[in-house]
Amino acid sequence: MSTILETKNVSVHYGQTEAVSDVSFKIEKGDFIGLVGPNGAGKTTLAKAILGLMPLSSGKVSLFGQPQKTFQDYYKIG
Repeated sequence: MSTILETKNVSVHYGQTEAVSDVSFKIEKGDFIGLVGPNGAGKTTLAKAILGLMPLSSGKVSLFGQPQKTFQDYYKIG
């Protein structure tokens, strides 16, 4: 299968507060996913980090095999 989105050891901090800690997953072509958790769990923060709207404290995000900073293929989603 073809990997659409992959995160490796993604962490995000707000100052000293760790909002997202060491998240890794891979979404393959044809996958259906859901992101669930209680209020304050970091769901929106993770989504913003994946989209490049928040800086990563550590880890990597890739879309169609390209590093996050070079997302050229986001027009293919949808």
